Amino acid sequence: MGKPTGFIEYLRELPVDRAPAERTKDWKEFHSHMEEKKLRNQGARCMNCGVPFCHTGKLISGMAAGCPINNLIPEWNDLIYRGLWKEALDRLHKTNNCPAPGEGSCVLGINNPPVTIKNIECEITDRGWDEGWVLPEQPKVRTGKKVAVIGSGPSGLSAAEQLNKAGHTVTVFERADRPGGLLMYGIPNMKLDKKEVVLRRIKLMEDSGIKFICNANVGDNVEPQIFLKEYDATVICTGATQPRDLPIEGRSL
Repeated sequence: MGKPTGFIEYLRELPVDRAPAERTKDWKEFHSHMEEKKLRNQGARCMNCGVPFCHTGKLISGMAAGCPINNLIPEWNDLIYRGLWKEALDRLHKTNNCPAPGEGSCVLGINNPPVTIKNIECEITDRGWDEGWVLPEQPKVRTGKKVAVIGSGPSGLSAAEQLNKAGHTVTVFERADRPGGLLMYGIPNMKLDKKEVVLRRIKLMEDSGIKFICNANVGDNVEPQIFLKEYDATVICTGATQPRDLPIEGRSL
């Protein structure tokens, strides 16, 4: 814990979004970056609790609490406060490649606004890319096992990268013309830059040895039998692309 009194000295602060008059001129992200000094102050607000619920994915009174993949949130908050960005990125990558919510379980949030966990996490990742610290990682040993992943949305990409790290040969099947799923086709550019975030991650995964096959609609132009014949395991990550209908008069107008 870098600053024991940080949660007393500093108030919760988020980056300022781009002005509406400016962001109406393009489709770029409207979330801006926070200057380093302010970000380090936000990291200092972390109390390094004796029982940090933020990174403990558990059910409490039947409700999910904390990060379900046990991201080491207090550790990278402390590292950010001390200006150790590379070490913070290493801790972020140590658990899982798909971030998950933890801010709602911040103990500081009981009496004060919680630590800006989401914003700090995003800034660590962006800093890693800007500094060239995020590099493709080929597994040192291949298991000889082949795994197919159907769907390339958040769950498919996360599964593919984790399986590749484990040494399996991974092929991702995507029915659209580009991988990314919801990230590519469901979230507008003003909230998630496709080129700077999604496509760079896909390129990194390809350089790490993961193969992507697009325009591959299983059951249509891809026979389901190939997954039994050619792969040792198949992970189905198709998502929920069909929304619930609204059964009211005039729905189809």
